[in-house]
Amino acid sequence: GDERVLRDTSLFPRAARSRALAANADGFVTAMDTEKIGLASVALGAGRETKDDAIDPSAGLLVLKKTGDAVRRGENLAVLYAADEAKLDEAEAIYRGALSLGAAPPAPQKRIFAHVGKDGVTAL
Repeated sequence: GDERVLRDTSLFPRAARSRALAANADGFVTAMDTEKIGLASVALGAGRETKDDAIDPSAGLLVLKKTGDAVRRGENLAVLYAADEAKLDEAEAIYRGALSLGAAPPAPQKRIFAHVGKDGVTAL
């Protein structure tokens, strides 16, 4: 690839279309299905369903809110980038299905589940 993009991101290809996904209500992001978010990225053209599929280097998504974040109605949750509206429509449906919003924040989750060392794995 062109290593100049590391210093000048304006050299990256730009998607023909983009769409911001706004929250439909006030609340909190209580869960995110990362597999579905990955499938939304594929629908945009940023990934492959088969090894023969082409990847669109201008396609992708920008995640603006994560699990535990508070959101207000109308606030952007993510921005999708694709070559056409049909891809944006499909990816939006998948992405919205990947998020769960609720009235209360989710319970904190453990970030470290085990320690791996020379003596093996110790659950925490």
